[in-house]
This record gives sequence, C-alpha cells and structure tokens, in this order.
Amino acid sequence: GRLSLSLSHQASRSSAAPLVESRTDRARVGTSWPLRLAADRSLTASVGLEGFRKRTTTAGVVSADQAGWMLRLGLSAGVSAKGRQASGSLELIGGRYDDRVLGRTGVGYAAVMVSGEGKWALGEGALLSLGGGAQLALSADLPAEAGFPITAPDRVPGYDAGLSAGDGGYWLRAELAAARPLPVKGAALYPYVLAALGQAYDRGPGGGWSGQGLAAAIGVGVTGRIGEHARFDLQIARPMTRVLGQGGDGSFTLRCAISWTF
Repeated sequence: GRLSLSLSHQASRSSAAPLVESRTDRARVGTSWPLRLAADRSLTASVGLEGFRKRTTTAGVVSADQAGWMLRLGLSAGVSAKGRQASGSLELIGGRYDDRVLGRTGVGYAAVMVSGEGKWALGEGALLSLGGGAQLALSADLPAEAGFPITAPDRVPGYDAGLSAGDGGYWLRAELAAARPLPVKGAALYPYVLAALGQAYDRGPGGGWSGQGLAAAIGVGVTGRIGEHARFDLQIARPMTRVLGQGGDGSFTLRCAISWTF
C-alpha cells in the first residue's frame, strides 16, 4: 500500500469586472493498495479524507464561504495489450460542511463519479485516445468543492476553467496525437488534435435537474518536454457553442502550461 499527505492553497482573481476573488485551502490524507497486480492488468482500492475551506468575494462582498470534510472511496482498474490499453475508475464521495453565507451547518452530501480512457495505436505514427467521465449527485446540497467541472483544459477546453460546473454532468473527449516526437534536437514534442463536449447539471431541492448548456470545442496543440527538466503543453482551442455567456462567436483561446522538475 501507499500513504499520501498533501496541503494546498489556491487563489484566483478575475481580470474583468465585477472583481471576483477566490481562495481555497485543502488538507488531504489517503492510502491505496493493489487488489490485483499483473503485467497486463491491475485493480487498486483507495480511501482518502479531506478537509477544505473555500471563500469567494464578488465586488468586495462575500458570495461563498464553505468549510467541511470529504471522505473518498475509490476503485480503479487498468488493462493493456499490444497496441492498446484501457483504464477506468469509480469513486464515491460524501461528507458534511458548513455554509456561512446561507447560515447552514452540518449539511450532509454524497455523489458518485466514474471515468474511463482507452488508447489505440494507429499503425506506427499515431495514437488515438478516447476518454470521458460523469458524476451523479446523490443529494441536492453539494458544496462547491464537490462540484463537477466540465470546462477545463483536460476536459472541454476553450472556455474559462470552471465556467460550467454543477452537481453532476458528463464529458467526452477524443484526441489524435503523433506516436513519434517531432525531429527537434533536445526535445520530445508531440502534436495533437482534439474534439470534446459535455454538459453540467444542477440538482434542485425537488430532485429535478437543469442543464447549463452543451459545451463543445475543437483544438490543436503540442505537448512534451524540452531538455531533461521542463515539460509543457501548448494548446489552441475554439469553443463551438455558447455556454454561460462564452463561446460560439468564433473566438479562440491560447493556453500554455509549463512544469519544471528537479
């Protein structure tokens, strides 16, 4: 088995009016252990406990302030064969939280999530990836920490990250990438094209669901490493549909993520 412990702090600030500032603090402890481990397949169970607090102000007024804990129970599996591989996971989350803005304490919540990905080699020059995920809220009072984001660079890109997020939803993504790196000395660069779609849903007190609008995007990018320590992902995406005031107008977004390892 393996034991993990993490502490994180995230802060964000909008660049346009109204000014929205958000701060999230998390502390997590978890463990995982293999139920089955072989050269071509694996099955792993996990359990984790998280404490969180998220506070948001809009134009100087506190619009969200939630704190609580979350228990995670997970099961993941993977199989591989020559030229193809697949993986999937199932996770149940639940816990309690306080909402200082609404004046509610000890609110219980639960949700179940599934995700999966398959990869196939198309000859020696290309690799096709198909992935997706979904979440179903089992209660009507999920905290923001348990929300299911649809618009994200690794889900449906092109929109602001987290623009569309709800109590439940789904996303699907197809990506075609080069199996061999570009002939650039000192680097390993892999170009790719992608298409993705998904929709977030909110659950009302009566159990009904309301959609936030279908998000869809296409894009191109290059991912890989430069030298021995720098990894990056450069992506240009076009949001094809209008969701919560964004996309569907022919605009493009450019994103570059860089990481450095020592």
